[in-house]
Amino acid sequence: MIQSRAKALVNAGTSPTYAWQIATKTYNALGYLTEETEFREDDSSTKLRTNYSNFDMLGRPQTKTVDRAPINYQVSYDYRGLATDMTVSGDRTLTMGFVESSNKWGQINILTLNATS
Repeated sequence: MIQSRAKALVNAGTSPTYAWQIATKTYNALGYLTEETEFREDDSSTKLRTNYSNFDMLGRPQTKTVDRAPINYQVSYDYRGLATDMTVSGDRTLTMGFVESSNKWGQINILTLNATS
């Protein structure tokens, strides 16, 4: 696990207050990122969490689960060569597909094929 700390503005009102923001990244034995969390040191009960699971042979996660209460959702990825289909499920479902390519300068281009909700 890798942990970082940063001083963050938590109240920008008339008397600004700051708190330590803690971020952790957890990796599995193969070095794949499996979890990211963020929380304030003075309020560790409110965690923002993202989990990655079901990795394919190239180490890409097929599932990403996001818990950022009150917003929670899951992203499912279906990789087919340079094409990727994504389905985002939560209160609503969004499905989209895209293709990645690069030009002769190595710049990555992403072409969105379809998006439905």
